[in-house]
Amino acid sequence: MPSMMFRTAKRLAATLAAISLISLWCRAASGLDASSSANSYAHTAIRMRDGFPKAPVVAFAQTPDGYLWLGTQLGLFRFDGVQGAAWPQLTGRTLPSDWAGSLLAGRDGALWIGSNVGLVRWGDGKLIEYPALRGLGVHSLLEDRDGTIWVAAESEATSTGRLCAIRGGVVVCYGEDGRFGSSVYDLLRDDAGRLWLVASNGLWRWSPGVPTVYSRFDVRQNAWPSLAATPERALVVSSPEGIQLLEQGKFHKIPVPITVSQGERVTILVDHKGALWLGTQRQGLIRIQQGHMDRFDTASGLSGDNVLALFEDHEGNIWASTKLRPG
Repeated sequence: MPSMMFRTAKRLAATLAAISLISLWCRAASGLDASSSANSYAHTAIRMRDGFPKAPVVAFAQTPDGYLWLGTQLGLFRFDGVQGAAWPQLTGRTLPSDWAGSLLAGRDGALWIGSNVGLVRWGDGKLIEYPALRGLGVHSLLEDRDGTIWVAAESEATSTGRLCAIRGGVVVCYGEDGRFGSSVYDLLRDDAGRLWLVASNGLWRWSPGVPTVYSRFDVRQNAWPSLAATPERALVVSSPEGIQLLEQGKFHKIPVPITVSQGERVTILVDHKGALWLGTQRQGLIRIQQGHMDRFDTASGLSGDNVLALFEDHEGNIWASTKLRPG
């Protein structure tokens, strides 16, 4: 039952076959201080077997019913705390693409699924495709306070980044003029209601008339800039310039105990207690809280040093998808 899934997941042993895996971080039963070290967290490794994807997980979402959804390049899967089930088995439907690279659980219970060929919405037993977005590679999804769905994407046909808004089923897109460069990668809505986006040519604060460019940079091949917000209303930006904090209009570089190679992706997450999590491609997982840094990698028990995606669920558990080392 969905209501039991995470109580079950916290007891789940690492017994699943190794192809790729998800690492579940859950707070110790005795409770943790906000500045507790990462090694104080219980860690459960869930390997890919028994209905799980045979490809690394690149996107997470949790619908209001408690189910966790996993997006991979080989399809979409649902996890109930014990087993995974593939999308076709659950719905009897097929998606436009097996590539499920971005997911969003809407407040109305619908699941939005972004792929390399567009976007679909699954809700009330209906699968809705959006022809205006057909052919776009969807990288990130966000729901606004008023229910608007924002889409960060790119058009391979024209090599331009797109920012699209869906309101009442109507799609409006921006970026056909090339203002965002070749791609829009990530989206964030801050506490003041402002929309931020990170594109291949910089960090933008969006407004339909004259959007503000806060930082110009050139994203190299294989890089993947991302955004997060702190409880103090500052922005954390992962970009070719490193991990930076945008606070009161000024950038401050965050010193981290890792060396980020040019073109390397760093996945960022700020959890509900304000801790900053950094997932790297080669050096595992970093947690920063109140000036204290902890590192968790394969040497200290992490399933893999290549962290592909991070997600915080409804109970405050931190999920990290990792890619196993060869052999």
